[in-house]
Amino acid sequence: MRATRRHLTAIYFDTPDFALRNHGVTLRVRKGYTANLQTIKATGTDIVQRREWEDEIDGDRPKLSLARQTALAPLLSDNVEKELRPVFETSIERVIMPLHFGRSDMELAFDRGRINTPDQHLSVSEFEIELKDGDRRDGIRRIATNASRRDPGRKADAEGRDILD
Repeated sequence: MRATRRHLTAIYFDTPDFALRNHGVTLRVRKGYTANLQTIKATGTDIVQRREWEDEIDGDRPKLSLARQTALAPLLSDNVEKELRPVFETSIERVIMPLHFGRSDMELAFDRGRINTPDQHLSVSEFEIELKDGDRRDGIRRIATNASRRDPGRKADAEGRDILD
């Protein structure tokens, strides 16, 4: 399993008064895969899990007809649909590493890039672990067990010397 690289751009949509954000919903259209991908995310009950719906679409604008069975549906009044507009764009270089723990397949993604609005730019760096198949508890348990074996205060040069011993 080798790491892969991909350039991703995404346009995030909301209303001028941020109706989606204020209700814990995110709507984006991402480019960088074989097709454009519309993603709707809703704030979950914990940091590990949130609800997410994805659909391949044509074009750069959201297809709201695909949002009828998502967390966005209760917000889709005529007014919200008319006022929906791009609010910012991201340009990200992503490194994706496949992981396998127990019976779970996961992806570790490292992102570096920029968030752009017409008036401002912000550099971003983040990582995420996404469960692709299996039981999230299996993967989380393995990652936590492996992380607890490592002393977080040790520097890379000390660990490098240990490898040589």
